Amino acid sequence: MVDKKGYLLAQVEGKRWKKRWFVLRGFFLYYYNKKEDQEDLAGAEGEISLEHSVVSLLNQDGKPVRTSPLTSPLSPP
Repeated sequence: MVDKKGYLLAQVEGKRWKKRWFVLRGFFLYYYNKKEDQEDLAGAEGEISLEHSVVSLLNQDGKPVRTSPLTSPLSPP
């Protein structure tokens, strides 16, 4: 089951940024070179575990207002 999907910029090869297709499934964020590859988990270029992540709500200055552990894939802080 896909929770969210869309394009994000990923830093590759040091400082260069590249547009990649990301798919959030549960506590894992998978990334692909092409949107068309998303149907096959084996086609992912990589995955990022969000299981022990912390979510922060930021103010307009970019400073944390509230921080909490990620308890479900889409729960806000």
